[in-house]
Amino acid sequence: MTYFELYQEAFSLHINTAQLKRKYYELSRQYHPDHVSLADADAQEAAMKMSTQINEAWKTLSDVDLRLKYILTLKNIIAEAEEFKLSNNFLMQMMDVNESIADAKLQGNAILLNSIHVQIEDLKIQLKQSIHWALAVADLHHLSESEANSLKQYYYQSKYLRRLQQQLQDKAPEM
Repeated sequence: MTYFELYQEAFSLHINTAQLKRKYYELSRQYHPDHVSLADADAQEAAMKMSTQINEAWKTLSDVDLRLKYILTLKNIIAEAEEFKLSNNFLMQMMDVNESIADAKLQGNAILLNSIHVQIEDLKIQLKQSIHWALAVADLHHLSESEANSLKQYYYQSKYLRRLQQQLQDKAPEM
């Protein structure tokens, strides 16, 4: 059973988060391990497994990036240890951003770091526009090769941008 089936949601990037939350609370109450505390060990173990799956599904479906990764993994579009080659243009642009981050940290320049943060946020917005079609599609079961590649490219580029944002948050080196 997929997380989408568990939560009775369409196989889509677009999810009604309020509805998802209601379903999470409903499932959590229904399958809470305390309901079977007097049952045999098998029933208790089954309740724990279901509770764990409900929580993992909630975490995945409530975050659009994790949801995309889950969809791409289910569709065998990405693999866990995959070595994906990003475009040279994107890599050159990211190299410039990396150098700017390193320089700003060495200088202790908070204004420049904030400017880089804004630049990364702008890049994320531009990148998200490349998959605007997928955010509106109600069912991603039947992706063309082009659509699958577009989502894969988006996934790896947005992952790279998240790492850059993490670098911005990491403490600057001591001098």
